[in-house]
Amino acid sequence: MRSELINKIFTVEAEAEKIVQEAKDQGRKMVTQARLEGDQALHVAGEKAAQDRERAILEAQEASDRRLKEEQEILEKQEREEIDLEACVERLASQMVTLLSGTTLREQSQ
Repeated sequence: MRSELINKIFTVEAEAEKIVQEAKDQGRKMVTQARLEGDQALHVAGEKAAQDRERAILEAQEASDRRLKEEQEILEKQEREEIDLEACVERLASQMVTLLSGTTLREQSQ
């Protein structure tokens, strides 16, 4: 009977060691899986952050391009208006010279 009891103790001890080993293995697997999932989540978050940053840069560049185009259009319009104004001043000056040279003011000032 004593030997049976000792055999049972060894059997229970062996089963306990087996359960402990399985628990350790399961724990390692769970930790490994958690690390993989964490790494994957970190990678996805990094990619999303990079995409968001790239999108923000593109939007800023597009806004800058639009603003530059608007400013160039305003400058071109001002240059055209200035050229038109200069041409008008030239015509007026020429007409005044023609008008004044045909008057008697020239003769009176002599």
